[in-house]
Amino acid sequence: MLQEIAAYFETNHASFQAAVWEHVSISTASLGIALVIGVAGGGLCVVSGRLNTAVQSVFQTLRIVPSLAVLLLLIPVMGTGTKPAVTALVLLAIPPILLNTAAGLRNVPEFMLETAAGMGMTPGQAWLRVRFPLALPMILTGVKIAYVEIV
Repeated sequence: MLQEIAAYFETNHASFQAAVWEHVSISTASLGIALVIGVAGGGLCVVSGRLNTAVQSVFQTLRIVPSLAVLLLLIPVMGTGTKPAVTALVLLAIPPILLNTAAGLRNVPEFMLETAAGMGMTPGQAWLRVRFPLALPMILTGVKIAYVEIV
């Protein structure tokens, strides 16, 4: 059996390498798009209480839908190819990033924000210099989970 596998890779090396490159590029593009949407959405959820409930409910629901089912639903609308695959994977990757971003931003200790304000930081500076760096471990955990799900 090992000889058959080795023979397959010897004869089909170029097509295998092309398929791996396509998989990596689709996965990376999906993660990049989901990262932008998820982090921005997580930040909006923390800022807006009303938006938080609606957005988190929608994305918690999306977590239970398999990516293959989303892909099958997208075929009549988008056809086959890279676009529906990326769209399905983005929809699969947004929930963990968004939910972990919101949780990380919400769990920043209040005294850290008060200290930033006491040092003269504006609310925007406190977000960029205090809140996001302290939430980064949770955000990166969401990114890791999303990438594992994508791959």
